[in-house]
Formats: sequence, C-alpha cells, structure tokens
Amino acid sequence: MRIPENQLLRGILGTLSHQSHAVLPIHEPTDPKKISQAIVCYKHPKNNIGFQIETKNKKAAKQFISLYNRSQVSRCGQVSPSMFNVYSSVGFPVYAACDILGWPNFSSIITNKELWDLACRAQIEIATLPKHGLSGKLIGLMMNSYMTAKIHLKMERDMLPLDYQAFNRFHHGGKVRTQDVQSLRDSIAEGQHQGRSMKALKELLQLVVEHEAASKEV
Repeated sequence: MRIPENQLLRGILGTLSHQSHAVLPIHEPTDPKKISQAIVCYKHPKNNIGFQIETKNKKAAKQFISLYNRSQVSRCGQVSPSMFNVYSSVGFPVYAACDILGWPNFSSIITNKELWDLACRAQIEIATLPKHGLSGKLIGLMMNSYMTAKIHLKMERDMLPLDYQAFNRFHHGGKVRTQDVQSLRDSIAEGQHQGRSMKALKELLQLVVEHEAASKEV
C-alpha cells in the first residue's frame, strides 16, 4: 500500500475473535441464542488486553492507546518493534504441529513428544534468526518445550468457554492456513540466506506438506 513508515502502526490482537457463523462448539455458560444474534464473537485473555500496539512510532502509539482504552471494555498494551517482529513469526511451528495431528486439545499434542519437540526446536530456530537480535535470543532461551506447553495449556483454560483448539482449527487451520505455511517457508529462506540449516523447521514443513497431500487423497 506504500504507506510511509512514519504513518504506519502495527499491532497484535490479544482477543480471540471469530464471525458468529463459524462452526465452533458452544460450551456453557455461552448462550447459543446470543451468538446467533451477534456478528462477531470474541474472548479476552485474563489480563483483558485486547490489542497490543507496536511502539516504533511512540507518539502515534500513545494516541492510539488513549483512544482504544476509552472503550472501558478492553485494554491496549504495548510491544517493542523487536518483540513485534518475533511474535509475528515465532508461533507458526506449534500451529503446524496441531494441524498435522488434527487439532486435538493441547494435552494430546504435547504427548506426541517427537512432533512436539520438533515444533519447539523449529520455533527456536525462527526466534534466533539474526534479524530478531537480542529479543529473539532471549525468546529462544525461554521458549523450550516445557514453557511453550505451559503457555498453551494456560490459554486453553483461560479462554473458556471459547474452545481454544476449535478456534485455532477454524483460524490457523482454515482462514489463514496459507499465510501460516508461507511464513514457515519465509523463515526457512531467511535462515538459509544467513547460512543456517533450519533443520527442524524444514523437517516440520515437510510433514505439513505430506499431511496436506494425504488429506487431499481421502
């Protein structure tokens, strides 16, 4: 769109939101009638931060936060440019593992130790790409298989009554799946350009490709 960098604000949704007609399980105490009357449904995380704005343009970000917080329904957080860049690509290996296994709950994903460890190694390969700098190195140190599992298991609990994995299947396994897979390819290309093998990520992508091919044959 050729928007000048000084006029551009980037952000990350904190809510999980979907069209009301999305085919997702409805758990108590959700009222199916209210969903049928809505256009969009959403669930906030426990901290009530519905959006995080990147702070590269500090003045504009401050103005956006002030405007957003007037809603008194949701809060806007802040994220540094370096962390925004990491967050924008680091999560896709986990969604790839979920897709391969058919989007069961996270406790089932984690019990597939071989695939789970592969996804988490791929995640670290992305986080520690040179372009992510010190922030990526720190994320790479923190986001081992245990910590990644802990984060997603907590999300699964905190997002109730919204079904976290059913939402992920709808969103990452459907609406944006093509973009997710392309992000994996882009990270491989970036890593190889920097002289890195990206071994785990390439192996994971191959499993995604094989899974997709097998699904089309059924």
